[in-house]
Amino acid sequence: MMVWTSSMESGIRSIDDEHKHLVDFSNIVRNASESQRARLCDRKLLNSLHILFRNICEKEEDLMFRIDYPNVDKHMIEHSSIMSRLDMIILNFEQTGDSTPMVDFIHDWINTHLKAADTSLASFIQKRKQDNAQSAAQAPKKTRPEAGRQS
Repeated sequence: MMVWTSSMESGIRSIDDEHKHLVDFSNIVRNASESQRARLCDRKLLNSLHILFRNICEKEEDLMFRIDYPNVDKHMIEHSSIMSRLDMIILNFEQTGDSTPMVDFIHDWINTHLKAADTSLASFIQKRKQDNAQSAAQAPKKTRPEAGRQS
């Protein structure tokens, strides 16, 4: 069973919420019996999962470009690989009805991409926030002109 921890957080609530949904889904499917999995993993659910993964990737990529993340190219290549693998798993499910590769895929994604690439992005975001806060604290303070005073 996967447990969401603060070390998995990116610091971006919308991305973290989607990641949490994937962790929850992985736990539900992993703990289900084979017959329960067959009911859980239907085409509609897999399409929804595909959309969720695509949305996560798009949000992360948009964020990486906005903050000038230095590893954006490598991260985007990982996203492309993830989406290709997911497409193959969905195709395999449609042909065989076997949901095990889907469960394994989500588990692997959490343990590799989320815990490595996404936490690296989160560290960059946190450092950027700290640097910005430090710069703001060191900036000269502007004084408010006195009311009614004329030069």
